[in-house]
Amino acid sequence: GAIRIPRSWLATLAAIRADSLFPVLEQADVGAQIELQSVPAGPILAPLLTPRAKQGSRATFAAEPVDPMLAVIRTERPQLEEGTTPSGMAGTVAVTAELSGTGAHPEVSLRGMADDLRIYQAHADSVEFAAVYVDSMLYLQRLDWREHGRGVHASGRVPMRLRANPAKTRLRLEPLWIEVEIPSVDLSLASLFTALIEDPSGNLYGRARLKGTPPDLFVEGDLSVNNGAFRIPLREERLSNVEARLHLDSLGVHIVEANGRFNDSGTAQATGWYRDPSRFQLQGTVRNGLVLESGNYNFLADADLEAAPIAVGDSTRPRLSGLVSVHEGAITMDLAKPGREKVLITPWLFDLDVVIPGNVRVIQPTSSVYVGSGRLQVHYDMPYWSLGGRVDVTSGHILVFNKNLRITEGTVEFLDTGTGPYPVLDISAETEIPDPEGQGPPVRIEVKVQGSPDPDEGLEITLSSPDPRNYSQADLVDLLTVGQVRSAIETGSATEPARGFLTGQVLNSLERELIREAPWLDVVEVSGGTDASDPIVISLRAVTEPQWSLRYSQELAATSGQEVALTYRISNLFFLNAAADRKRGGETTSTANETYTLDFRLRVDY
Repeated sequence: GAIRIPRSWLATLAAIRADSLFPVLEQADVGAQIELQSVPAGPILAPLLTPRAKQGSRATFAAEPVDPMLAVIRTERPQLEEGTTPSGMAGTVAVTAELSGTGAHPEVSLRGMADDLRIYQAHADSVEFAAVYVDSMLYLQRLDWREHGRGVHASGRVPMRLRANPAKTRLRLEPLWIEVEIPSVDLSLASLFTALIEDPSGNLYGRARLKGTPPDLFVEGDLSVNNGAFRIPLREERLSNVEARLHLDSLGVHIVEANGRFNDSGTAQATGWYRDPSRFQLQGTVRNGLVLESGNYNFLADADLEAAPIAVGDSTRPRLSGLVSVHEGAITMDLAKPGREKVLITPWLFDLDVVIPGNVRVIQPTSSVYVGSGRLQVHYDMPYWSLGGRVDVTSGHILVFNKNLRITEGTVEFLDTGTGPYPVLDISAETEIPDPEGQGPPVRIEVKVQGSPDPDEGLEITLSSPDPRNYSQADLVDLLTVGQVRSAIETGSATEPARGFLTGQVLNSLERELIREAPWLDVVEVSGGTDASDPIVISLRAVTEPQWSLRYSQELAATSGQEVALTYRISNLFFLNAAADRKRGGETTSTANETYTLDFRLRVDY
């Protein structure tokens, strides 16, 4: 090729030194043919792709040692990790370009072929394109995206003015149009245009047309999704079996209808419209959906949600709000620490009203409680999760002086400080200690726990006992920690008290390790072992599906007993329970008593 400049070399060099080469090039005659073969696609495509509006990413702030109980239930399940699509740029491009005319009024013919192309999460076996630029008009003759026998076809006309200085290339203020026909293509193609979905797959088809006069451009047309699947950005939930119809016009994207499966167990529906990050209105419903945030919570719930921008100060921020009704679940975030262990980097605000009818477990380093009725307001404003409201405690256990105590009643009130969860406890618990003299009935100890578990606040613990021996607070502390009052330890054997104390520490560590290493278990409990007549019992419950759960209990003793129970939830009220119970024999016999039951149960919350 050649570029003939109508100036002497000295004048051209002077123009280069004066940084005025582009006006000189526009006067030049151009004649060239350029061929590129097997060129990596990344360097060519990167400048052409419009940056997508990323919503952020996750980050972890290691401000302090993370307590082992934060790993209580790792809620990332295998099915949530399936369908992950690689992202990036790959492939090779072959391009042929022919140039003629002058620098001010060039004529360009461009043809190209790309093989095994990947852009973001979209993949094509081949992409073929052809375009001509003449008389300040770019004619897109053909753009064919082919992938596994499916594809996209586009053509159009773009008024623009090419300049020798690329920075001065502009669209002209004349009508523009690009027609796109989609007989069928993988939904991953959507990753070229939006970051609102991740790991997309499925079938996309329809027709769209970009039109208007710059800068007032819009897309019109209709698109449909069949058997689609994708993840919500910054979330672990995945939608599948998505069927949707979208209408596009000058006001944006309208979701005519959309429904699908939510994490396999639930269903989801959505309607609304979206124009840009500051103008949208979306509504959605979820039924029987698994909602989770690793390290913070996991719930099986129904939800009625709305997403829309709101004014915050002098800016506009997107907000997700609505009502969530919980069927069952667990809160695993450490409520005694600021809510910053895992930070969601996002402009989104969350304002959710959560109704808890029961069957929710709150797991903490020193307690595990089952919540009865309650209502919470969940708020997120980066970087803090905050809770407000009150819940009743129906059962569970709390660790006091390294002793697991049964919770009999209580309440937990959450104060919304705006800087993380701040719980205030009022819990009553009790336990029984073998008679320190070895002759009478067990000593019942009642414990009242009040206050906040925040290290700066501390809990107030009050001990009492209805035992007629009128034990003092110090005596009750001795009974809880070593199993005997101090005077008995000084005059008798410390073997049994030490055994109970050390066993409590070992069992507490064992329970934590079981929970850490078996995230698919819904319940892990280790109890007993405080004296020779009290065998250690390990209880496990696995939830294989939302309707099915399997519970297994095993005594660790020479003549051990065990229990296996399979529960099927017919509805929120009715349960079918099948159990096999094998009781250990007495001390003088090796036989075991086996019992088999099949029960139809009704659960009533009051």
